[in-house]
Amino acid sequence: MSADTNITHTLGSAKIYNLVIPQRVSLPAIRFFYGGGGEENLTPTRSLNVVYGVVGVSDTSMKHAGEIADLIDTCLHDQVLTIPDWDNQFWTAREGLIRFHELGKGGEDYWTAGAYYRIRASQ
Repeated sequence: MSADTNITHTLGSAKIYNLVIPQRVSLPAIRFFYGGGGEENLTPTRSLNVVYGVVGVSDTSMKHAGEIADLIDTCLHDQVLTIPDWDNQFWTAREGLIRFHELGKGGEDYWTAGAYYRIRASQ
């Protein structure tokens, strides 16, 4: 996603973080997190089946967070990712939507929108 010009233009730069967006970073930004899964162990060939949540976070509106979520979806849904040391990436597919609102310690509004994405691969 960091190479996608639509995302970097919307965010102002490649502001993509694992789990936590640092406090010093101005919004909007993208946050991703491990949602579950792992190796399937169904055959002697190694296979991976994991889910990640990927969301846009905005301090402007849910509409803005949703626009970022749409850009994320264009990058990830029905796409093939390159994973080092894994030969065959079956797919990356959106599974479920994520939408919520939070209040910061000082009463700031934060809107989050995105989805869970399943990533399947084999070695």
